[in-house]
Amino acid sequence: MLESDVPTFFNIDYYSVIKIKRMLSVISHIVPYKPNIEKLARQAGTTRDSLLKYLFYLEKAKIVNWLTKDAFGINYMNKPDL
Repeated sequence: MLESDVPTFFNIDYYSVIKIKRMLSVISHIVPYKPNIEKLARQAGTTRDSLLKYLFYLEKAKIVNWLTKDAFGINYMNKPDL
């Protein structure tokens, strides 16, 4: 799914898929996990903005679930409580 469906539907390149896999690896090794977005972005080798996009894509693909506080509008993307 990560290598075929996600890039097709969200128009991302192969290098982004590698970063997504790295991010999922980091998250899976420290469960339960409430991530520091900046630190997770560094560990995945990407920017904060890209990381938030990747998390959004994974949530839409039902690969991860966000457990969020009640947030509306742009704040929904700013403060994920994974």
